[in-house]
Amino acid sequence: MDAASQSALHGGMITVAAELGASEREQRAAAASAAAALELVWGQLHAAPWKWLLILDNADDSAVLAPDGDLTGGTGWVRPSVAGVTVVTSRITDEARWGNHTSRFAGRRTSHL
Repeated sequence: MDAASQSALHGGMITVAAELGASEREQRAAAASAAAALELVWGQLHAAPWKWLLILDNADDSAVLAPDGDLTGGTGWVRPSVAGVTVVTSRITDEARWGNHTSRFAGRRTSHL
């Protein structure tokens, strides 16, 4: 999932909710409100009948991941869940900005082919 901009992430997450069974009415409401989108998507993910892996790529702007500006609270697009795993690729290296519900795995830079 492209997390480089709010519009890309918001639209992609509504698509995830649709794939998990969200109604068209729910999708329209989520398209109109970031808060509604967050609740819809996470409700659908928590209720999914299978384990899931969500990858948020290029998440270099914390305001995109947490509309309220607080990544540490676990109420934005990055949340803890027993139903699945969220992996975030980001250049944000300050562990304090991520909160204690995350684990950081530092990778190394790779060359482009």
